[in-house]
Amino acid sequence: HRLSGLLIFRIIFLKSKLLSIQLLLALLFINYSSIVVSQEIKFRDAASAFETLYSTRSSFEVIRLADETLINPITTAFTRAQAAYWGGRASEDIGSFGRAEEFYQISIDYSPGWWQPVKALFKFYLKTNQVKKAKAFIETLSNRAVPQYVINSLRLDLSKSTGTALRENHYNLGLLYDSNINQGFRADTIAYFGMPFKADPESKPKAGIGYQLDLSHQSTWFISDKRAIGLSLNADSNDFSGSVGDNYSSRLQANLHHTQGRHTNINIGRKWYQGDELFDFASFGFLANKQFKPTLNFFIALQLGTYDYQRLDNHSGDFIGSSFGFRFPDRRVSSLHLKLSKYRAEDPVFSFTEIASGVQFSFPKKLIERIGINVMQRDYKLMMIEFFKKRDDEIYNVSFDLRDLKILSRNIKVRLVYEKSNSNIDIYKRDGWSILFIRQL
Repeated sequence: HRLSGLLIFRIIFLKSKLLSIQLLLALLFINYSSIVVSQEIKFRDAASAFETLYSTRSSFEVIRLADETLINPITTAFTRAQAAYWGGRASEDIGSFGRAEEFYQISIDYSPGWWQPVKALFKFYLKTNQVKKAKAFIETLSNRAVPQYVINSLRLDLSKSTGTALRENHYNLGLLYDSNINQGFRADTIAYFGMPFKADPESKPKAGIGYQLDLSHQSTWFISDKRAIGLSLNADSNDFSGSVGDNYSSRLQANLHHTQGRHTNINIGRKWYQGDELFDFASFGFLANKQFKPTLNFFIALQLGTYDYQRLDNHSGDFIGSSFGFRFPDRRVSSLHLKLSKYRAEDPVFSFTEIASGVQFSFPKKLIERIGINVMQRDYKLMMIEFFKKRDDEIYNVSFDLRDLKILSRNIKVRLVYEKSNSNIDIYKRDGWSILFIRQL
């Protein structure tokens, strides 16, 4: 009996040992397999990781991983934005619309400059027939540092899907300062488009403070899936203390838009000075935009026009301008451009060419959201007999767009502008600044 007991014990011991060895081998195999898998599947970042999970795993698992990512205290804002976006997509797939909306809102909060969750939530509202919510959502985006090009795209999509006109109203009120409002002319005359009426070499610069008021309305209608027509009316007025009266103008513009990035416009307008008609103008413009990828656009534009002075025929003429450049959405340097223009007047003395270049920087959610820097070189064609030389001007312009102000529950954009004009003829030198308050509805 004792011998058989020992034999049974040894058999049980060997079996348990064998089982332990098998379990250990299984664990080692699992661990090895995990190592192999982790070595084979490599993700560049959270975006590619969640996109792969969304494509290969169930919606419930994607939602679970998104929730775990959001509550993890060491997760970065970028990763949380990705997790919430894909969690929203997965929630929408299974009909959990409340969670989908919540996820998209969280993603936008963590990455307002990323257009995908903004577009997804907007389309979600339209898909679920919540048009009022879609409209209200668009109006909140300016306060969340969403890029303007994304907001404009949503407005167009809303107009296109509902069949209603896209309407915009702009109201600009500015305070101006100019160190040389007369620019070398008698006090009762003024220059327009850099074309002098009658220069006086003995003229002294005269400074002044004034105002600027711009009003505009634009309506756009989609006539097909790819084309839209628009009509806009613009009016402006400005006046400086120390000058004899204000000047103002009005302009009517017709537009034809194409969804492939082409745009055509026709402008007609008139300028008045001291209540009298000064000149009429008309122009035709064309712009083409090519998107190479979401963060890189190339554009080229052409403009032709004519202006006709009522009492100063020698100033009448025509002009041609072309420009091209790049836009970089969601980048610190958001745009670059170069512009070439030529003005040909009846009197060659008043004909000139312009070369201009500019760059814009973007700083979302900062006190100064955008900074624009523009430089222009203007060369006149013939010598001015009053000064025995041709006039050459250099113009520098710097603008600062500040974060929106909240005044009486309304968003007001504020823009500060400084401009300096250097000239080889002293009476044309000037500098000035302005502060503009802009309201867009």
